[in-house]
Amino acid sequence: MPPASATIRPAMPSDNDDLSRICLLTGDAGSSAEASYSIPELLGLIYALPYNRLETTFGFVLVDTHAPWPDSVNANDTQHVVGYILGTTDSKKFDEAAEREWWPALREKYTKGKSSSRTRADERCISIIHAPSTTPEDISRRFPAYIHIDILPSHQRKSYGSKLMASAVAFLQIRGHTGLFVGLDPANESAKKFYGRLGFERIEAEGGEWWGLDFDKFRR
Repeated sequence: MPPASATIRPAMPSDNDDLSRICLLTGDAGSSAEASYSIPELLGLIYALPYNRLETTFGFVLVDTHAPWPDSVNANDTQHVVGYILGTTDSKKFDEAAEREWWPALREKYTKGKSSSRTRADERCISIIHAPSTTPEDISRRFPAYIHIDILPSHQRKSYGSKLMASAVAFLQIRGHTGLFVGLDPANESAKKFYGRLGFERIEAEGGEWWGLDFDKFRR
């Protein structure tokens, strides 16, 4: 059983540094992607921070009062964020809000074009900033809600993922939703097993690998 020191609460703007750091430390199929980036904030700017700021977004974080924080972001904080689930209740509206309010400033800061100081991973993220993918129409009609979930390696495989997912499912059910979807790295086999155990099923659609969850099939 997970230790009692770990709890779940709603995400807050003050969590942003931790969210960005966790995104990097889990960015290689659940393991650290630090070695791949010379601009470490890029992953968080795409996959975490906009989901803690823009309209239609929501999130929950896993905090542990006893866990050591890698390269401490908040060294004086006794409650360390060790995982999160972030999402949007409406992926189409999120895409529209991001295009208005999030991507323009990042495109000015991270310009396109080769640079000797950038890694291939940096360049891939910068390409996404300038041409972000949008939700396939057939998926957004069935599952408007979308989530990202990441947990530090120290807290993986301890049932925290299912607990974070349950928090998101409860949040969405109260608001009338009947399901949600997630995008996956096709190479991340552990993620596929995790989502499969919870009741997710693969959705056939273009533009990536997508898995959806009907809430009546959710297995905690």
